[in-house]
Amino acid sequence: MRVFTQQSHSDAFDVPVVQNAPSLFYYEVGSTLYVAATHADGTLVGDPALTNGTTKASPGETVALYVNGVAPSPSGVIITKPIPYSGTVSITIGSDAATPLFTGLVEAGVFQINTTVPVIPAGNYPITVTVEGQASSMDVILPVE
Repeated sequence: MRVFTQQSHSDAFDVPVVQNAPSLFYYEVGSTLYVAATHADGTLVGDPALTNGTTKASPGETVALYVNGVAPSPSGVIITKPIPYSGTVSITIGSDAATPLFTGLVEAGVFQINTTVPVIPAGNYPITVTVEGQASSMDVILPVE
């Protein structure tokens, strides 16, 4: 592939094309990227010392993560209820595995993954979603109380 502008173009480079390329939605506070996750009541997971209205995730709690690139979205379909995804999904929070309880398409291009936070000490943990062997690549943080 090459990128062209009116003034120039890049050197050629390879772009891998894969069926699954998960990417966690996130929001930025300072230089930290926090995962876009919600508690069961719909409130945003975050660090309340930095973002008003947020609370940290609790060990053992089920949170909803929002991800794109899990699988292609069906074209010409109005999504009125979640469409379950049956492929292989795994989640790592810090160095601990978290079991996905549900993965499904909830709106065009947006998948929701419900997962239980492992019992881990309080802290900020990197979170990774892997779908069919392809891992999310951003350094996204989940704050745990």
